[in-house]
Amino acid sequence: MSREFRVDVRRCEDTRVLLATSPDIHGLVIEAGTIGRVTDVIEEHAPRLIETNLGVKPDEGYVINVRYIPSNSPTVQRLINVEVPLEAQADQARQGIGAKLGDT
Repeated sequence: MSREFRVDVRRCEDTRVLLATSPDIHGLVIEAGTIGRVTDVIEEHAPRLIETNLGVKPDEGYVINVRYIPSNSPTVQRLINVEVPLEAQADQARQGIGAKLGDT
């Protein structure tokens, strides 16, 4: 059974920038202009944060659920599943890519 991690995405009404945080993935804080960029950064950096901070290795398998929370209706949610290919994670680990979230 794979483990699940949640990422919440909200849009700042003042700046219109998306802010993504996670109660499950310590250190994951993303600001981006589009949901596509948010998911790109999650795919790039979440595996390293999960392994480093939580000790869960990529080959153990997990799912990252991205939940968009509209500011005008906090009870309506949209879920986006981000699948991180294990081969890409292994390649990144071998090459030392994606060591810091700020390296985007």
